[in-house]
Amino acid sequence: MLARSIQHFVFGYGSLICPHSRAITAPDQAHKIATPVVVHGVERTWSKRTNRGMTAMGVRFSTEAECVGVLLPVNDQELSQFDEREMGYDRVALNLDNVSAVPFLEQDEHYEDDDVFLQAKERNNTETVQIWVYVPQRTLPPAPEHPIVQTYVDTILRGCLSISEEFAKEFIETTKGWHPDELSSQDSNESDSDASDEEAIWVDDRQDPVYIRGDPKWSRSKAKELDLLLQTHRPDQFSNRTSERYLIFMYGILYSPCKLATFADSVPMAMHAVVTGADKGIGLELYRQLANNSKDYQQIFAICRKTSAELTSLATESHSRVQIVSGIGIMQDDAPTKLQQFFRTNNDKTVPIHLFDPQRWRVWTDRSLCKSQKYVRFSNVFKHLTDTHVV
Repeated sequence: MLARSIQHFVFGYGSLICPHSRAITAPDQAHKIATPVVVHGVERTWSKRTNRGMTAMGVRFSTEAECVGVLLPVNDQELSQFDEREMGYDRVALNLDNVSAVPFLEQDEHYEDDDVFLQAKERNNTETVQIWVYVPQRTLPPAPEHPIVQTYVDTILRGCLSISEEFAKEFIETTKGWHPDELSSQDSNESDSDASDEEAIWVDDRQDPVYIRGDPKWSRSKAKELDLLLQTHRPDQFSNRTSERYLIFMYGILYSPCKLATFADSVPMAMHAVVTGADKGIGLELYRQLANNSKDYQQIFAICRKTSAELTSLATESHSRVQIVSGIGIMQDDAPTKLQQFFRTNNDKTVPIHLFDPQRWRVWTDRSLCKSQKYVRFSNVFKHLTDTHVV
């Protein structure tokens, strides 16, 4: 008797909902039909921190929860490709009984009569269908150094909207973790997030895309439509999204001669230093590595190259000067006093100032000052310093 062949499915609940994104990993997926489903007993969360300094989607098992997504029919080669893509996740089997068609979608419009999954579901044939879901090995909520980035959100919404607006609404409303408070400490492997409403745990990176499997042109062209959808269904969290460019830290962190081991380690460290005001020294090596790793992003690459050259030159100059953000302006030794005065009169919510103390070869901030008023606008600071002849 011949053994029955098994059709494998992957349950896509994040970026894999988007045909454009999943086809980057498995090109044949662009031509395969994905089946919209709801999985009972699974909850989608912002909980997987990546080595690119962002937080991605994860799921956790919860009896009362439900999670909409798509079933992707995959062959052995594609399954291996998705395993490689989803490093840091475990591939876990789902029970066919817990997976069903999405009740609010029209049957005739979204489901084929010969759909392998639906036929197996109808016959309760568990021997010919195997459904997999990728579950994070380690879960942590979004944080300033690992924020939610808009290009990743856009990619998921693109996939959701290709199904229906109601499907996109369901994704937005049922996903937990748009703010870390939605994820209790016991739900994470570790709890190290003390993010407040003032800290940037959701950033708009459309001008300097962080997510590598997104489509920046599509994101920018659909920005108003997507933002309206998010604002409608997540108004409180959306109001705290920062519009500052995510990679502005390349101008915000100043030179310190420490070399970080890897690009992956450097990015979260730099992001944490910029957004939270922590004392972190980011060396020239970071900018060189950033340039090497951002060749596909011409705007970022150009900034990296420019910054590397400027910092190389700066390192040979007198160490009695202090460098300030954005315009690579050079200030005199009384600059900290003037900046403290500026902090007390300007409380715009964006990105904090960092000063370089060359005598100690480190980046420093006034912690007590930054704790109460840690955000000022780069443009305002630089204009203020220019107007007062500090620069």
